[in-house]
Amino acid sequence: MALSQAYSEAGDGLKRERLTLVQCRTTVDFAKLAAEFALADNRAGVLKALERARCVCATLKDYQVLISAVVSLLNDPEVATILAFETMFTLKSSGDQAQMADYCHRYLRDRSLALQLYRSAANFCECVEELAGVAEMVVHELGDLEAGREILQRARRRATDHGSCIFLARKVLAITGDTVLADLLLLRAGDLATAPEEMIVTATELVTKINNRAGAWVCLRRAEETATTRESLKMLMLAVLTLLDDEAWHEKLARKIEIRSRCSEQYAHFYQKEKRAKSCYCFVILAQEVYQSVQDHDYCRCLYQKAYTRAQTFQQKIKVVEGVARYLKDLQWLEVMLHELLRECEDIVKVDAAVALMMAYLPGGKKRARKVYTGLEKNCVGCRCYLRLAHSVLVSLGDQQLGRTLYRRAEEAACTQMELLMLTQSIEDELGDGGWVQSLFRRALQLCRNGGEFAILAQAVAKSRFGSAQLADHIRQRAEAVLYLPQEQKLFARIFYYLFPDQGAVESDAINLRTTAVQFHDQAMSL
Repeated sequence: MALSQAYSEAGDGLKRERLTLVQCRTTVDFAKLAAEFALADNRAGVLKALERARCVCATLKDYQVLISAVVSLLNDPEVATILAFETMFTLKSSGDQAQMADYCHRYLRDRSLALQLYRSAANFCECVEELAGVAEMVVHELGDLEAGREILQRARRRATDHGSCIFLARKVLAITGDTVLADLLLLRAGDLATAPEEMIVTATELVTKINNRAGAWVCLRRAEETATTRESLKMLMLAVLTLLDDEAWHEKLARKIEIRSRCSEQYAHFYQKEKRAKSCYCFVILAQEVYQSVQDHDYCRCLYQKAYTRAQTFQQKIKVVEGVARYLKDLQWLEVMLHELLRECEDIVKVDAAVALMMAYLPGGKKRARKVYTGLEKNCVGCRCYLRLAHSVLVSLGDQQLGRTLYRRAEEAACTQMELLMLTQSIEDELGDGGWVQSLFRRALQLCRNGGEFAILAQAVAKSRFGSAQLADHIRQRAEAVLYLPQEQKLFARIFYYLFPDQGAVESDAINLRTTAVQFHDQAMSL
């Protein structure tokens, strides 16, 4: 039913007003009704209609209609400003808030409120493109360069890939002309670039827009390392000549292209293999084949880089590092990869593998390795940890002094018989220090509490080349004093008797050992 018809059907003014308010559903309806009330000079009706309109506002268009009605019907810019401010909390789209900011600036002439709305719109932006759009509106509509830079800085933190960095750098130059921020973005784009084409684009932007030839040089060097096809090399050669005017580099690339053209069949075979390669080992094997066939260091480097990015286990990474060390002999890259490997090492075996490569290929490798091992000492907890580290130091470095220091730490940390016996075995094998071994045996003897522990100690003494009749006799005497169960005495007597035969000992010691063993055996049998 039309609003005019509703007026004609109602007799009472108040009833007419209520009826028409009930029939309205949208903000536009209420705004039209408020206009009709204004024509009838019914200010109370205008206020009621606009209040109802405010209650149903949900979209940008609703708020624009309501604000226009408030300004035109009530001539109250303060209320209009309050309604516009309200949109910062009701509109959830960056585009809607940015349009509302533009509306406030053009229609309400409120620059401060417009800036607040633009900043609020930036909070709802989900990507770099949206933030750049808001910054552009702030600068072009409000002329506020500082606020535009602030929003662009927020966009810089969101730029996490090559494409977004390039896009934002161009926008920064177009909006604010800030070459410092654009330079930072382009350098980040160069770091994030993965394909040689992306690096060439970045270098072009650096030279043509910022005149940063040093940054462009870095990008083009990286492009050379990753360029594998003749097409990408030709693009690189043109960029080197036009951007850097480096004739020597240009000639080097020309020779490289010539070699690849001359060995086109081999490279076609390599490219096919590279396309089919999926795993780390496939790229490692292909890099070895390339080196042995054409000795193309740049192509090998590219393949090893792809292999390293696909390496998921420590063994795979070690294979890549071995290839780089053996074929490329790039000490700087090798050092970086070895340090990364050492940070990932979870046990001493992996550390030993990385240290072996360090000592084999890096200058001052032994000194570097010693620094690695001494750095691990502060992380050792318990006897076994010191024991493993000491073994690695002695085997890898042959450093007797550091090995002894670590064995002393292990001795201080040892608190069980088993740890002491492991320590005696390692010291005997690695250092051959008989006095130290016997001292540890005596300490282990003091920890024996049952027949099994006495038997284990006796077996260790019998196997040791530093065992003696005197030490064996101490074990027997200690066992006689501690063991009181007949079964334990019989078992230990049998073990003791058979552990110390005549062979392998000084004859007098052997006779004494056998005699004491038999006596102890007979004594146990009589129980």
